[in-house]
Amino acid sequence: MQLEIDAIEKLLFPLNKNVYKSIQDELNKLSNEDIQNIINCFNFEKESYFHEPLKGTDKLSKFPEFNIYLSFDENEDYTENSIVNAKKYKICSSNLRYIERSESMELPTSDLIILFYHHHIENYFIIPLAYILGLNLKKIKTPGYYQVYQHMITPKSIIQNRDYYISISRGQIDMQKEINENSYTYIGITKRSWQKRYQEHINSSRSNSYLRFHRCLRQDFFEIGAIEHIIDRAGITEDEAMLIEEKNVEQMSLYPIFPRGLNMIPGGKAGLKFLHEHARRIGYKIERKIDADIFESELLKMEDFNLKQIQKNQGEKVKNEKLAELWANDINFRIKAITNQNHHFSYEQIQCARLLFSSGWDLEKILENIKKLNTEKDININQLNNLLNGDTYSSIPYVLL
Repeated sequence: MQLEIDAIEKLLFPLNKNVYKSIQDELNKLSNEDIQNIINCFNFEKESYFHEPLKGTDKLSKFPEFNIYLSFDENEDYTENSIVNAKKYKICSSNLRYIERSESMELPTSDLIILFYHHHIENYFIIPLAYILGLNLKKIKTPGYYQVYQHMITPKSIIQNRDYYISISRGQIDMQKEINENSYTYIGITKRSWQKRYQEHINSSRSNSYLRFHRCLRQDFFEIGAIEHIIDRAGITEDEAMLIEEKNVEQMSLYPIFPRGLNMIPGGKAGLKFLHEHARRIGYKIERKIDADIFESELLKMEDFNLKQIQKNQGEKVKNEKLAELWANDINFRIKAITNQNHHFSYEQIQCARLLFSSGWDLEKILENIKKLNTEKDININQLNNLLNGDTYSSIPYVLL
């Protein structure tokens, strides 16, 4: 089957014509039946969500797995714009294998994986082979359809650890599990391209945005060793993208439920519900229609407004007594005074409960998740109800920080 160059250039970036020929040579190792099986397998995968049963696959006994690896010279510094001129590269593919259904409840992946280096950071770009084989090509090329993407950021220390173990063993030690367990994940959607959205995230990180993803990109948490840019879905409707984002953020990257998650609020329609409820609660007026591509900029404006209101109102009823002065002016003191008992919520639990409730989660589900944040806290659903009704902890500001 012929490689669809348009899919690569639309979803990733243009490559040298010799690179396209090399990719085609790797695809030529597959039979037409293998290619159709890869496309069919991805069709099942794109209808499923993280940790959910795969629809329709019960009739299949085997799933194909085949990956193409393309890497550029690590001594060169590339960008998405300059990689088209790169001529020094290596390409290989995994051996095609069919995995028995009984061996795995998750579908294997078949991807094109591209690696180049920028500022000595490994940059991986991962796109399902099904897309470069023509799946959804018309919709991918048509404006208005959505993409779902992931960014996984790995600390430099983990990459160095991987290189050390590969070096001393002189073998191909599989460090992917350790990398995945120690990487920080962000999930998003866009109706433009993930590259444009990613550049906006980079710009926000340079503007001292406090959102976790932007702080991670700014290397506030650790020195970055590698970044993976993963196309999950492409050429899908807004409703499809919103549903996938909501489910995957909930189960993979929602902070603080996942300590290495970089999404600070739920995805999809739950996130939109939160945004409007948060605006109502703090008295902020949303003056434009919110979509995926302006969501975070509106959230930043909203929270800046919120923090200025809190700062303005602090200290209005301060007494001469030292304790009252501390209580009114030192938010950290206030939080510690309220949350230091075993049967009280932690500040993190308070934040998370309010956020999830505004996103439409029911009380039982909220309680189940916030208990994971601090297993030592003896809290119950009645306390949670009082918190969310504003009967308790009302002096702790309603913020995302």
